[in-house]
Amino acid sequence: MELTIGMPVYNDILYIEKSIQSIRNQTYTNFKLIISDDGSTDGSQQICERFASIDSRITYIRQPYNLGISRNMQFLLSMADTPYFMWAGDDDLYDETFIEKLVNALQNSNAISAFCNFATIDESNIILETFTNFNYTNPQKTTRLTGFIKNSHDAFGYGVFKTADIKEVEFPVWWWPNKHTPYNNIFPTLCFYLAKGDYVHVSGEPLFFKRVKTGMHVHHVLTGENNAITESFAYWIRRFNLVVFSLKMIKKAGNIGLAGLIFPALLYYWFMAPSWAQFVLAIKAFFKNRVFK
Repeated sequence: MELTIGMPVYNDILYIEKSIQSIRNQTYTNFKLIISDDGSTDGSQQICERFASIDSRITYIRQPYNLGISRNMQFLLSMADTPYFMWAGDDDLYDETFIEKLVNALQNSNAISAFCNFATIDESNIILETFTNFNYTNPQKTTRLTGFIKNSHDAFGYGVFKTADIKEVEFPVWWWPNKHTPYNNIFPTLCFYLAKGDYVHVSGEPLFFKRVKTGMHVHHVLTGENNAITESFAYWIRRFNLVVFSLKMIKKAGNIGLAGLIFPALLYYWFMAPSWAQFVLAIKAFFKNRVFK
């Protein structure tokens, strides 16, 4: 096998069958799919076991206890023993040429990561938005990292990578009060990849379709709907964690000098600007809930 695909799974029965089938339909067939179930209770286990029984390329592993998304993704990477590796979401879809085109792009370059134009889709697979306005191929690490920080797309984390070059990446488990929060856990790893080596982009029509669910709670959304002080405090800690761990990953992949050059962009775009927005939202929520009642 040339490619290991790691799929972390947790209670996604509505979409996991289509996601696995989307991988099985790939024109590139020289892969193995390892599914790591983090304790699903909704019937996802039975679907995964059925696919593993009919396709020898698929291995299903059920974790003895809930690891959390970061540790589950770390576990899957540790299982990779092929030249190439990719993570797969348990609710996303792929064009049938996705793997073939990205692997070919990596084989024909010195880059360590490859991705493509992508689109977001809703529960009915209807395209919501197409993303083509990003490209991290600049040979200057500071330029491509700054470009990513300004215009962050975490979908890039589901590209194809050269396994040997990313084995040292770490997925963050956030400090209190975020120990069990998957908040932006992919972003620091993307900083690692772009600091570690070059990136190759496959242009053209979208090949990856990232699921966006109605009412999906992503922890970097500014709401201010609950206790404004508590919510803002947790938000600021998450943002601080994001900057610190991203710097750690850049330093690990590159050097201290590179981390120092990138620090101002990280501080402004991933902490100061969003924290100020959260502060304004918290003030508005305070007056709405306390003053005008």
